[in-house]
Amino acid sequence: MAGLRRLYNKLLGVPSELQLYEAVVAGRVNPDLAITCRGKRDGGGAQANACISAMAFAAATGLRYLHTPFQYVEHAPGDPAAWTQAWEDFFGLGRGESVIGPEHEAVGLKKFLDTSSLWRKSGVTVEAQHFLGICNAHPDFYTAIIPRLREKYAASDKSGIALDRGEEDLMVAVHIRRGDVSKGDAVTGSRFTDDEFLLQKVRDILDVARELGHSARVNIYSQGRPEDFAAFAQLGCHLQIDKDAFETVHNLAMSDMLVTAKSAFSFVAGLLSKGVKIYEPFDTVPPGDWMVSEPREPLDKAVLKAKISGLKA
Repeated sequence: MAGLRRLYNKLLGVPSELQLYEAVVAGRVNPDLAITCRGKRDGGGAQANACISAMAFAAATGLRYLHTPFQYVEHAPGDPAAWTQAWEDFFGLGRGESVIGPEHEAVGLKKFLDTSSLWRKSGVTVEAQHFLGICNAHPDFYTAIIPRLREKYAASDKSGIALDRGEEDLMVAVHIRRGDVSKGDAVTGSRFTDDEFLLQKVRDILDVARELGHSARVNIYSQGRPEDFAAFAQLGCHLQIDKDAFETVHNLAMSDMLVTAKSAFSFVAGLLSKGVKIYEPFDTVPPGDWMVSEPREPLDKAVLKAKISGLKA
C-alpha cells in the first residue's frame, strides 16, 4: 500500500518532504524516527538555511532532530577546515542538540519513502540535503523555532563584531547580491536585482522614516567596487562593500530593518532578526510577518509605517 501511495505521489510530483510529512501526520511511520540534514557543500548561509529547515520540520512533526555539523563550506579565504568550523560555531545550530553518529542508521529520504519496511522500524534516521519544500508549504514552521535559533546564535560571543550603527534612530541594512551573480547569466541571472528597484525601496524607507519623525542610516552590503554603488552613495547610503562575511551577517541580523536579497545569506539573517524584514521573493518562502515586496512594485508605505511604529513603540 505504501508503495502504491509513493508511486501515486511521484506521478503527481509531490515533493518528498511533503510525502514524509503526510506519512508522519497520518501515523504511518514509527514516532521514534529522527531526521538530519547533510550532504550540502555550498555557502554558509545556504547550509544554515538547510539545517534550519530540518529543525523546523522536526519541531512541527515531533520527530527527533539529529545535528550533522557542517562538513565543508565554500568560499574559504584560507584553511577550509577552519572556515567550515567557524560557520558551525557562528550560527551554533548544533548547540544543545544530539549529534548524528555511527550508531544511527541513516537512510536517504527517497530510499526511506520507497522502502515500506523502514517506516515502522525503530532507530532509523532520515537524511536529506534540506527540508525546504515542506517549509515553503508551511512557512509558519520557521516561526515556531525562531526563539530557539536566536538563543543558539546568541550563545557565542559576538561582542567583538562592530555594528555599523550611527547616531540615527534606525539602522537599515540592504543586502545586494552581486559577487556570485550577474544580470545576463543564464544560471544566476534570476537572483540579480536591478539597482533602480532597490534605490526606490531605499527612497520609500527614507520617506516613511521621515514621515514618522525618525532619522535612518542605510548600510549597503554587497561585493564589487565602490563606484558600482555610486547611486546609493548619492542617496546618503553607507557602503559596506566586501566586508567580512561574519560581520556582514551579524549586521544584517542586528539591523532595525533588513532588505533581503535573493539569497539564503540574508534570509537566515532575517530569521535571526527582531527587526522589520522586507523580502524580495525567490525560492524560499518567509514567515508571515515579513513584508513581501516584488522588485517592480513600490513598498506598501502604510504597512511599513505600522511596522516601524511597532518597532519603536
